[in-house]
Amino acid sequence: MHGRGVPLSVRMFLIILLCIIIPLYLVFGYVKAGYEKAFKEEISAKIIQNISKSGESINLTLQKMANISNVLVFSDDLNKAFSASQQDYYANMLTFDTVVSNLVVNNLYDTSDVIITVFDQQERLYTNWSINYNDYAFLLKEEWVRESVLQQGHIVWDMFSPPYIIEDDREAKYISLARSMQSYGVVGDYLATVIISIRQDTLSDLLLQYTYNEDDCIFICGPDGSEPVLKYDLHHAISADVLREVQKKVADGSGSMTISAGKKRYLVSDYTFPVVGGLDEIPFRVYYFTDYQRVENQLAQIFNWATLCVLAAFILAVFLSGVIVNRIVQPVKLLAKHMDEYSLEEQNIQLDMDRQDEIGSLNRSFYAMNEKIRNLFIQLNREYEVKEKYRFESLRAQLTPHFLFNTLNTIRWMAIIRKADNITESIDALTNMLKYSMNRGSELVSLKEELNHIKDYVYIQNCRYGDRIDVQMEVDDSILQCKVIKFILQPVVENAVMHAFSGSDNQGIVRIIGEILDENLILYVKDNGVGMSAEMREHLLDMDEDLHQRGKRLTGIGLKNVNERIRVTYGEAYGLQIESSEGEGTAVIYTLPLLGKEDTDEAFDDCR
Repeated sequence: MHGRGVPLSVRMFLIILLCIIIPLYLVFGYVKAGYEKAFKEEISAKIIQNISKSGESINLTLQKMANISNVLVFSDDLNKAFSASQQDYYANMLTFDTVVSNLVVNNLYDTSDVIITVFDQQERLYTNWSINYNDYAFLLKEEWVRESVLQQGHIVWDMFSPPYIIEDDREAKYISLARSMQSYGVVGDYLATVIISIRQDTLSDLLLQYTYNEDDCIFICGPDGSEPVLKYDLHHAISADVLREVQKKVADGSGSMTISAGKKRYLVSDYTFPVVGGLDEIPFRVYYFTDYQRVENQLAQIFNWATLCVLAAFILAVFLSGVIVNRIVQPVKLLAKHMDEYSLEEQNIQLDMDRQDEIGSLNRSFYAMNEKIRNLFIQLNREYEVKEKYRFESLRAQLTPHFLFNTLNTIRWMAIIRKADNITESIDALTNMLKYSMNRGSELVSLKEELNHIKDYVYIQNCRYGDRIDVQMEVDDSILQCKVIKFILQPVVENAVMHAFSGSDNQGIVRIIGEILDENLILYVKDNGVGMSAEMREHLLDMDEDLHQRGKRLTGIGLKNVNERIRVTYGEAYGLQIESSEGEGTAVIYTLPLLGKEDTDEAFDDCR
């Protein structure tokens, strides 16, 4: 029975739609926001680039004013004219006109927009503009002019002050500099005061040369952030309150933001540029208002078309999702039907095995699983028959070790009767070994039992080879009850007996040492035999049955089995290590976990 709930086809359809709609919506929103941001940044970058060009033009104009003042202050002709006490005013006027004219004639500077004013020591006035018989001596009392006299030739600026020409428009603003002329340029006796001025409109015209749109608004504020010193707002769209709000929001440096003013939205770009030209780099802040409504309309039109494209893509995605889900779900339903009706009886599996996609692979896997299950059942039946056939023979074969044990016991009593003690002791040792091997109660035995087994084994070997082997056991009584795996010492001792002392007439000594180190049981089996080469030592634990097939009688197979039993039982951190050199004997080191007599067989099974 199928579980109740939403069908797989519906869930897959919804998942596919969500996997398409959500990313599509997020991508569309991200692209829209990114496009609008990039568009804003591009416009703002162009505006700031234009503003920087305007700033360069303004700085060049101010530098021109400073350079003209240099020409006048360092003019030898004017210096001589103003130094001569007997020189009359008319002659000085001619000299002044000549110096100013040379600025134009020699293509040095265009003085058409520059107002040049000079007062000599007698406060007589020389200008490149008409004074119309007016007295302008009041200029010498202006604070910035008096300061220039004290500065002795250094420039003093007066920014955006009211006009001092009487006939000029009172709403106009002047940008002026004043410096004194000394008898030796900037040192010596005072000769005259030079005043160079331009109208604010001149700088405004420079600013408007690089506007982005003709309806844009531009405001330039001084370093104190007060009222604008320069502005261009043809339709009076930006009020003082809006400007102050923008000044509060923008941070130091360049940036952009959008605001609403009246019925329009503006992109505001702010930029700071230092005004030089003799000044100490006074920072001026420019606020540029661009009509952003037109840009937003263009963006809206673009995104409307993009929305239509996304909607069309969504409809197509819905259709394709339905087709894909149907192609996936229908074969799965057919496979599920076969699985529900599965039985070991012969059946006709109607699945498409020729498909090259995942569905075809699933169909073929199901068919292969069906064949494997059938074969497994056939194999199980055969094994059951074989087990039943040989069960009796297996039970009878179990009587053989008992028969051997009973026979040895009979021979032992016969040896005792005839007082053949050596035969009795040999039979006792062999009987102990048979008991040790026949005991299947546990895979774990005490270290004491394992050592006793080694004693019996060595005794029997000494009976064969004439007491050639001396076993020395250096194991403290406190660790004799520690648990070890049965039969892990005999293969190593056997290796020493069979090979370490081969061809030698010396007494063979096998030392078995036990200690506790770092919460582990460490056992050493050392011999004083012939040792082995480094190559043999490196490959001893990797020996396989192929060595026997080559006719080499080695017990390395036993060492490998012992090492594998220890690592499989306790883990990769435990096992055997071999230290040996040719002619210096061999030491096999066991690293085992410290298991006391309280450890049970269940704990051993868990380790395995």
